[in-house]
Amino acid sequence: VEKTCDDEPCSHNWFTQHYDSYKNEPPYDYPKTHADVCRTICFLGASHSRWLLRSFREILAPMQDTHRAKHVLLKYPTDYNGTHTHTITKHACTDVVVGVAQWTLSQMKDRLDSPDAFAAQLGSIADDIHEIDPSIRMYFRSVHHNTLKRNALKCKPADSRVPHFSEGYTEAMRGLMETHPILSNQTLGHAFLYTNPIVLPIWDTWEDFSHVKGLPALVEARYMLQHMKVNTTDQPKAPCPFHVRELRRSDFVARVSMSQTIITGLGCCFVAIVWRHKKQREKSAVLPKRYA
Repeated sequence: VEKTCDDEPCSHNWFTQHYDSYKNEPPYDYPKTHADVCRTICFLGASHSRWLLRSFREILAPMQDTHRAKHVLLKYPTDYNGTHTHTITKHACTDVVVGVAQWTLSQMKDRLDSPDAFAAQLGSIADDIHEIDPSIRMYFRSVHHNTLKRNALKCKPADSRVPHFSEGYTEAMRGLMETHPILSNQTLGHAFLYTNPIVLPIWDTWEDFSHVKGLPALVEARYMLQHMKVNTTDQPKAPCPFHVRELRRSDFVARVSMSQTIITGLGCCFVAIVWRHKKQREKSAVLPKRYA
């Protein structure tokens, strides 16, 4: 492998070439409706979803009036409850990207769910999200591989984030997308996002030994956006609902801030007048009567 070093950190030529091959996917016939132009993409997961969120926000920054990305923290699929439902509703999510496997595989709870049990848990989440709003599009992302760490190499292993377990969960997810009555309905826009061909060639080189970052994360995000059919070209004829709400909230905050400034200023003036009057009375009290 040819290796080159410039002012930037060393990189492999094959590395750049590999990711360049994913930059020019064939274009989709993007929907043109107002609802499809305004997208709120919510990432349901933990740290891997949070890092992917950063890449999405970087790509969507020029389109912040019509596209935004949010994070909904969920470590274990069995922990999904009404709080997550409320957060998805509050953010008005149009798309939910589910990526919850790392904590289950890490054996932090001293147990490892089977792939079938894991798929059943994800199916329950899909049912709940569909109940919130049937128009929400759901995407299940393949499990990122982790660099092998001490706990995974112990005998007996205390961490199951190893390639064959990660692939087992990914295949269970793929099977769920094909058999679940809601997720398998292609007309609803749900999809399985298999990004392993992008990230697997360097799965054991992550800088923190866990998370996909930098160029691979950006390419993964662009690949996902294309397969999610996110329209990044058309602008809505009317402002997006969430943008209007945020403008109103900003205006309200500005008004409250101005009111607080005025009230504070009046309060300071009142205190100054009272203090000055008090000083004058004290001065009058100590003067001789003929000067009082």
